[in-house]
Amino acid sequence: MKKKYIAALLLGNSFFMLTGFDSKLTSQEILDASSEAIRQIKELNSVSGNIECRMKAQVSLSSEDGSIPEVSTTALNRISGDFTVLNDSSMEMDLKWKVILPGMQDTMTLRFYRFPGENGFQNYFYDSANDEWMKTVFPMETDRQFMSIMKYGFSAFTGQNTSLFLPEGEIDGEDLFNYMPKDLYSDQEIEELEDLCEPFLSVIKIKADRVTVSPLPTEIDGASCYKLEQDISYDIDGLSEILEQLCLDMNEASSAEASEGICKEEMEELFRLCELAEELMNDIPIKMTYYIDDTTFLPAKEILDLSGLDFSAFLQELAEWSVEYERYGLDSEKDAAIPKIGVSFPEYKMEISYKLNETDEIKIPSDALYAQKIEPESDIEWKPNTELK
Repeated sequence: MKKKYIAALLLGNSFFMLTGFDSKLTSQEILDASSEAIRQIKELNSVSGNIECRMKAQVSLSSEDGSIPEVSTTALNRISGDFTVLNDSSMEMDLKWKVILPGMQDTMTLRFYRFPGENGFQNYFYDSANDEWMKTVFPMETDRQFMSIMKYGFSAFTGQNTSLFLPEGEIDGEDLFNYMPKDLYSDQEIEELEDLCEPFLSVIKIKADRVTVSPLPTEIDGASCYKLEQDISYDIDGLSEILEQLCLDMNEASSAEASEGICKEEMEELFRLCELAEELMNDIPIKMTYYIDDTTFLPAKEILDLSGLDFSAFLQELAEWSVEYERYGLDSEKDAAIPKIGVSFPEYKMEISYKLNETDEIKIPSDALYAQKIEPESDIEWKPNTELK
């Protein structure tokens, strides 16, 4: 009996001691192993890494009668840089934002440092436009929220929040509260948020495909990784009806009949906008990708991909609907110049790579020591709270 117990124990633990890529592992087994690997970290002191956002936008404008000169252009945006966050909410971030348009190119820099001082956390910002540093102390409530967000981020790495993917199938919008970072809010705040959002979330459904695992390893920053992917889409129907009822409830005028008439007259255009918004959101493509080191099972990189996002049909319908012929003295639709609009994003990706416990100190650049001081908007007394537990 004792031998069988030891054998079973070794078999169970061996799952988390795998080294090297194993194509037989399922997505759930990989995620479970990753959660366990993170829990084995005795103390998570820092998360550092790189962030990159690439966006390519194609814009066109013309009209069939030639009254609007044909215009077509491509805009490229790229935000990239490094970051480090410590477990007390200290952080440093160095980002560059590059914009490329036909005949123009510009690069801006954002640098942010935050660390505890005598009167609370000191926050340093670098303004590249004016080539100067500024420093300030956030109001207590703002700083509390900031620290709560950092705390939630660390909980994701320590295994307290392992919902990297949505379950396969259709999810009601109301169920989104199950995936909310509830430790960021009080019970009363959550209840108020649910009451406010419930009518709108009731018309939202999320469709999540099965999580897939690439049959071959992918190299990320020199490490062999498992690649896990999931496609997500929205199904929104009935938003205008929700707003109509909301408007009727709000317009309690002289009588219910009068209120209803006022509401219908005032909300007719908004209802049409809601219908267009539904069509737009239902066409948004979302792909989530995670890379997990196949030796350590620690997270290495994640990607949010919205490539293929196309606003053209939405903007075209909006332009055709919004032309008010009488306002411009036009006799018919034939006299109106309705533009042909195209706005699409062939590439729209955000990538974040991670490294754990790489550093335990935030060092401010020497040129920031003479930063201009900005007083916080709130004069609430500061109560130090430098540890996220």
